[in-house]
Amino acid sequence: MTEPERIPCPDCGKEVTWLADGSRPRQHKCEPKPVAAEQPEGGPMKITADLVIAKYVETRDLIAEKKKAFDAEVADLKALQEKREAWLKGKLDEMGVESFKSAHGTCYVAMKDSATVADWENFKEWVIINEEWDFLEHRVSKTAVKQRLDDGQVPPPGVNYTTIKQVQVRRS
Repeated sequence: MTEPERIPCPDCGKEVTWLADGSRPRQHKCEPKPVAAEQPEGGPMKITADLVIAKYVETRDLIAEKKKAFDAEVADLKALQEKREAWLKGKLDEMGVESFKSAHGTCYVAMKDSATVADWENFKEWVIINEEWDFLEHRVSKTAVKQRLDDGQVPPPGVNYTTIKQVQVRRS
């Protein structure tokens, strides 16, 4: 048996006896303190699970608030840049050129490519018939593999499926 140690309870902060292996030899009933009462006047702050969760939620809300404000500001800046691009495109068209220089930089036309699938079944049939496998990306559907596992089957050959346990906090 390991020697007992006096450690603060993670819920209420009261010193209780714990064993060195992290177990408590006897039960302790406690009432969690409200967050405001966690720091005694003039004394050191007692860190409890309730305090850490409260601060976690507070910080998450602050991050969301700042991200929302940042996203709004960036959206305004992107809209401004789109107007500038349209104005410069008009100038390029008016001058009949593909590029021009200024003291601050060069404006030029660049091609941007995009390929999307309008009819998956038609495309898939074409890939199979013509054996044009290089038209496909190499990835597996996580949703389909999870459904297969939920149905009591094993993942397809060559596919690994991992579930990672993460700590998350939900507002009370």
